[in-house]
Amino acid sequence: MILNLFHVACRNWFESQFGQPAQAQGWRSIKAGKHTLICSPTGSGKTLAAFYGAIDGLVQQGLDRQLSDGV
Repeated sequence: MILNLFHVACRNWFESQFGQPAQAQGWRSIKAGKHTLICSPTGSGKTLAAFYGAIDGLVQQGLDRQLSDGV
């Protein structure tokens, strides 16, 4: 499952709020740091798809105590 790319806390939150992701095809590329184009109708989850990898990264860095006090 594509949500296995994310920390379990992020995955559980996503599933409880949204169920299955609508823009999941872009996540492997986004998580790999590649430029990714997602084309879909307004309100379908493009912004969340784009930022979710970064949110997950911040969660993981925070748990590893790798974030500065400014974040």
